[in-house]
Amino acid sequence: MAGLTLLATPLGDPGDLSANARRALADSRSFLAEDAGRLARLLSHLGVDPATKRIRPFHDHNQGGLEAHVRWIRESGGAVLVSDAGSPVLSDPGYPLVAACRRRGVPVRTLPGPSAVVAALELSGLPPAPFHFHGFLPRGAGPVRRAVEATLGQRGTHVLFESPRRVAATVDEIASHPEVGGVVLAREITKTHEEVLAFDRSEWPSVRGSLAGKGEHTVLYHVPEAAGALPPRLVRAAEECLAAPSPRRLAKLLAAVLGGDPKDLYRRLGG
Repeated sequence: MAGLTLLATPLGDPGDLSANARRALADSRSFLAEDAGRLARLLSHLGVDPATKRIRPFHDHNQGGLEAHVRWIRESGGAVLVSDAGSPVLSDPGYPLVAACRRRGVPVRTLPGPSAVVAALELSGLPPAPFHFHGFLPRGAGPVRRAVEATLGQRGTHVLFESPRRVAATVDEIASHPEVGGVVLAREITKTHEEVLAFDRSEWPSVRGSLAGKGEHTVLYHVPEAAGALPPRLVRAAEECLAAPSPRRLAKLLAAVLGGDPKDLYRRLGG
């Protein structure tokens, strides 16, 4: 298969591979893999000797050589791109390579298959359209807060990935916003210990203590109505200031509008 082939690998159960994907894994000689070890284990499970394959690492840390990857694909007569699990493009490092191949006239084809985004939407019971996929949110309380607030201006179901170490803090932020309707946490999809937790934001405190410590989570939450053009934190600060005007609340509103430290603004207002 000349060019670049995108191959979605199982989320857990190898039986989810399509016949076309199995054939590509068996017949293709050259691979770009996020994790060579995982690909080798998958090939072995299918009865294919990994030693007969050329496996080139391709992950977030070695994308600086995109042109070298494109040349390698051409020289190899074609290559298959796989991620650890699911699509090699959604929240994985594949899309810059696809763009580079397009720029250089290298054909790109896909062998669609398992996707945690689609599977979680199916399991969630939340409205599937429109939906917005955000991948992994940035790290840190402030960046997470700003990322979540930005989604509240978009009606629909929002989908993101989160690590087991950070999922509770991220859902703390999501559940703190009254604009949010239902929330769903899905993990270990298609695996033995698959778990889907669906709850209202008000139920989050009781759900929080039952979170499992293992497995990447797919987090979904529904925004029934867009919060409007203004950021939700700005709207709330303005409402609080109008409800009970005070220098402290005015400082909070100015900080939301202008940025900066509310305490500094409060002092400048004579508080």
